Amino acid sequence: MALASIAAFVSCGKDYYEDKYGDDSAESELFAYLEGDWEVVHEFAWGYNVEYYVSDGIVDLESGTLFKETGEDNGPVRKDSELYYAVRFKNGLSSITATGNPYDLDLIGAHTPYYITEGNRLHGSLFHSDVAQYVQVKIIDANTMQFRVDDVGIFREYDCGDYDHDGVILKHTSACKLNGYSEENWHQIKTLKRIRKVPAVIPPEGWMTYIDDSALLTQISIPGSHASATYYGLYNDLAYVTQRVKLEGQWDAGVRAFDFTVASDGGLSFKDNALEKSFRDMVEILQEKLMICKQDAAIVFVRPEDGVSESQLQQWRDYVGDVISDLDDAAAIWTPMMTMRQARGQIIFVLDEEFTWNGKKDQVPGVRAVREGNMVSLTSMSGGNSEKMYVQDVSGVSHTDKLSAIFENMKLSMTFDNKDVEENIWMVNSLALGDDGYLKGAIEIIPMVYGFLSGIQNSAADSGEKWQKTEEGPLGIVIIDFVSEESDEISASILTEEIILNNYNYKMKTRSNL
Repeated sequence: MALASIAAFVSCGKDYYEDKYGDDSAESELFAYLEGDWEVVHEFAWGYNVEYYVSDGIVDLESGTLFKETGEDNGPVRKDSELYYAVRFKNGLSSITATGNPYDLDLIGAHTPYYITEGNRLHGSLFHSDVAQYVQVKIIDANTMQFRVDDVGIFREYDCGDYDHDGVILKHTSACKLNGYSEENWHQIKTLKRIRKVPAVIPPEGWMTYIDDSALLTQISIPGSHASATYYGLYNDLAYVTQRVKLEGQWDAGVRAFDFTVASDGGLSFKDNALEKSFRDMVEILQEKLMICKQDAAIVFVRPEDGVSESQLQQWRDYVGDVISDLDDAAAIWTPMMTMRQARGQIIFVLDEEFTWNGKKDQVPGVRAVREGNMVSLTSMSGGNSEKMYVQDVSGVSHTDKLSAIFENMKLSMTFDNKDVEENIWMVNSLALGDDGYLKGAIEIIPMVYGFLSGIQNSAADSGEKWQKTEEGPLGIVIIDFVSEESDEISASILTEEIILNNYNYKMKTRSNL
C-alpha cells in the first residue's frame, strides 16, 4: 500500500529553502546581481592598462592608455593560465577568491563578508589589502561589471567618530568615512565577466526546485548513485561496496537517480550478493522524500538479477508491478520529451524488463529500456513514440581509458545541446570502475572528473592526451560510486555539487525551442 504515515505536504518552494538555509540579502538588487562566479578580464591600476590576451597558453600583459569604461571583453583569461583570477559571491555577499587555478574557487574557503552601503558601494577589501575600502560597482550589463576602488598603494585613514576600529573591514560601519575621499581618489578599475549565475540558495536537497518547469528532463544535469543500496549489507566489503551512505543521505546530498538490481522475491542484490533491504523498502524511502517535497523527481533504474528462470521472471514481474501499482500517482507516466513540470513529485522507472501492472489507471507508468551496444531505445509502457538514451559504462579497462570514455561522453552530451541537433537524447555516464574494488576506482576517478568540470586540464592517458572542457551543456545522468560520502578516503560531495551547479552554465532546451 502507499505510504500513509507522511504528514501534510510541506511546501518546499524557494521561500522554504531561503528560510531554512538563510538568504539575508534576498531583498538587495545588487546582491541578486552579484550572486555567482566571475572572472577578471581587464584591470587598470597604478597607471597601467592590463588586458589579458592569450597566445599559445601564454598571457601577455599590455600597457597602454586608460581603459574606457565600455565593459568590452578584453580576454578572456584562460582558466589554465597562471594569472587566472576569479571570485564567487555567495550566501549573503561572502566571497571566495581564487588565483591561478579555477579548482581553488571551491576549495580556498576564504570567506570575506561585504556590506552594501548607499550609492551601490560595497564595504570590503576585495582585490587588495585588509585595509577597509569602499568598492563602487558599475553594472555594464547582465554579465559584465566594473569595480572602482581606491588606490591600493596608499593606506587611507578612516574617520569613524567615536566608533572604535582597527583598520580592517569587520570593525567598520557605513558611518566610517574616508578622510580626504573624493571621486578623483578612485584610480583602480577591474572589469569582470560572469562565469555563471548561481541562485542565492541552492541547497543540495532542494536543487530541483530551482530548475525551470519547461526544461526537458534530458537537459538536466543529474547526479546519480551506482548500485544505490550496497550500504545495506556490503558496507565493510571493499570488493563490492559502492555506497557507504544510506539512501536518505544520498537524497539529501542531491542525488536524484538510483540503480537497483531486484531479485524475484523482491530482495535487492549486487554482483550475486544479497542485500538486507527490499526494492519496496527503497521505493518507500523515495516516496516519502517526494511527499515532503513535490518539486523533486527521482529516476530509478530497475533490472532483474542475471540468470533468472522464466518462472522466476514472472514472479519478478508480479512483485515489481505490485510495488509500482501501490505508488498510484507517484509513479510517472513517461513520455518522450518529458519536462521538469511533468516529472515533479514522481518516480520515473526505467526498466530492463516489463512488469505486471495492476494499477487503477489505464496508462501504465515507466519506460522500457532495450539496449543495443551503447544505445538504448526507450519506449513508454503506455505505448507511443520512443526516445534514445546513450550509455557509457565501460569496465575491465585501465583508469586512464575509463577517464577517456567518461570525458568523451561528457563532451558528446554537451554537443547534443547544439540547437542544430534536433534529436533528443538522454545521456547516462557511469564513473564506476570496480576491477580493483570500487573505492579505489572512485578515489582515482572522482577528482579528475571534478577537475574536468571545473575547467582544469586533465591528462587522461599515459600518452599525454589532454582533456579539457571547451563548451557548456547538459551532462545527463552521471552515475557515481560513494556519491555523497565525505571521509578521509574520498570526498565525492564536491563533484555532486559541481554537477548540480552545471545546470546554470547553459540554456536548457524546452519543447518549444528544440
